[in-house]
Amino acid sequence: MASVPFWVLPQFSGGFWDDLWLGGVQLPGQWKVEVVKERSIEKKKQQGIDGNALQDKGYVGAVLKATGIIWTEPQLEDFENTIPIFDPKTPGSTRSPLDIYYPAAALLSVNSVYVRKITIQQLSKQILTTVWDLEEWFASFKPAKPSKTAKGFDGANNSGDPLNPKDFQVGPPKA
Repeated sequence: MASVPFWVLPQFSGGFWDDLWLGGVQLPGQWKVEVVKERSIEKKKQQGIDGNALQDKGYVGAVLKATGIIWTEPQLEDFENTIPIFDPKTPGSTRSPLDIYYPAAALLSVNSVYVRKITIQQLSKQILTTVWDLEEWFASFKPAKPSKTAKGFDGANNSGDPLNPKDFQVGPPKA
């Protein structure tokens, strides 16, 4: 009787957190996807003045790192049949954005990606690990329009002067 690795048993399975779908294809094995979203913030330092001026250059786009583990022969066969669809070099492979479904990506509203890089490593004689670098795709981009003035707690524009105690007075709401 073949033994099943402990991480495949129901009490250790993450359910849909283990499944990665790209372009409508479920990739074989168990997957973990890290999603990083960030804004491009430029720091400007003036000589002789404390602190930095920050300028918001807009949303950069998410970068995703998908790590898959393949440990059974059927998973390896599925992977061998699936990899040509996504391989960046293979003629006829996908050269357009792919819909992605993974819970962490869905939580951060990342719905379409490009496959940038695929790495395959062998951890042992029976376990294959693959790491995919993915980048969020946008239908079109909008130029960032940063605000010229900072907003205060009440949403009003600030003059840029340092805060003083009257800025923090609590009173009835303004009508």
